[in-house]
Amino acid sequence: MKFLAFHKLGENRESPRLWIESQRLNSIGFHPGSAFTVETLTNRVRLRPAVLATNHVSSRISAGLRRPIIDIENRLSLAPLAEFAEIRIEAAFRQIDVTPSTRAFNIRRSLQAPPPFATIEIFCGGGTLSAAIEGSPNFRLVAGVEIEPKYADVWQRAHPSATLVQSDIRRLHPSDLPDHEILIASIPCTSHSLLGRAKKSLAGKPELGDSGDLYLTVCEFVAHRLPLACLFENVPAFASLLAGRSLVHHLRKIGYHVDETILDPFNKWAEPQDRKRWVLIATLEPGFKLQPPGIAYRGTAADFLDATDERDATDAERIAKSIVALRRHN
Repeated sequence: MKFLAFHKLGENRESPRLWIESQRLNSIGFHPGSAFTVETLTNRVRLRPAVLATNHVSSRISAGLRRPIIDIENRLSLAPLAEFAEIRIEAAFRQIDVTPSTRAFNIRRSLQAPPPFATIEIFCGGGTLSAAIEGSPNFRLVAGVEIEPKYADVWQRAHPSATLVQSDIRRLHPSDLPDHEILIASIPCTSHSLLGRAKKSLAGKPELGDSGDLYLTVCEFVAHRLPLACLFENVPAFASLLAGRSLVHHLRKIGYHVDETILDPFNKWAEPQDRKRWVLIATLEPGFKLQPPGIAYRGTAADFLDATDERDATDAERIAKSIVALRRHN
């Protein structure tokens, strides 16, 4: 008989603790009261039954049965596992191997990665998010994923050294993407915005729209690779929908620390557009907090709007007045 188990390594008084509790221990030779040795190997701890040993299998009664328990609290013996977030227990007859899980190796790799951090952009479009990090010495853009050829061409011209993956992300396996420490994604909002739900008759069920389920594939990518950090943005409504709540819940369950907010660039720092956006940052390290700049835009509406167009001219006048009022307030 074999069995597998995955869980976090325990801790007691700042010392690592290995706890294995299962009826199946009886079948592989680890009976209550029997002795066993603990062998420390590279990234591995191996347990074997022995006639003379200082460690013994304990037990407790549960549901009318005596369940064997292996409980090891030894900093030296468990040293190969202490720095990993999760362990993998593989047990066969008269041998138990305890190793870091694949998830744990990925988490440690991401936490130890030095800058510049390899970054991929999902749903990259023309590259708005890529442009925001391009000039930073802390990031190195390695890939973008975009299904629309016209947008993919624009992105590739701007980033010729990065890999362009032109595909529906639902057709990709996580291993199809280059290694990365940062994942950024503007998840399509057409099924989640108020206007999109109205046009497509998706009231109460935006996740069933043509792009409403894309967050599920993003979750798969993140769970497979476990990058150091992820950034997502969408319409504010996304945050309260099943899609947004599921994304946040999933990220937290797989070990991320999540911070999210609604950005209001027009009212907060006088950007010449008034679209509010939901933004989420997920990090393996705790403590990160989103800090909107709070700095008024120093350009003019003419930088973005065509004064010869009647609607643009009206918007330009409104924005200019708002910027003047905001600067006086500050």
